[in-house]
Amino acid sequence: MKDLTQNLGLIEKAVSTNEIRFFVRVLRNTPSIRKRIDSSFLHQQIATHFPKGHQTRELLLNALPKVFFFFFFHPEFILFY
Repeated sequence: MKDLTQNLGLIEKAVSTNEIRFFVRVLRNTPSIRKRIDSSFLHQQIATHFPKGHQTRELLLNALPKVFFFFFFHPEFILFY
């Protein structure tokens, strides 16, 4: 999904330049992107953006099925509708 990749770039830009306007743009885009994300897409993105053997990659890939299972049965915990 091109939108998510663009948002990641905006976050990196916001951190490196210390500009809040890039974070605001990401927050504005979040609801439309969130509606199109599923577990297979997130798995692909994590595998693409983190190198093999990276501790965070393994943690995220292992947690992904549990998180989606939880939110499927407890949608009241989803913060952005």
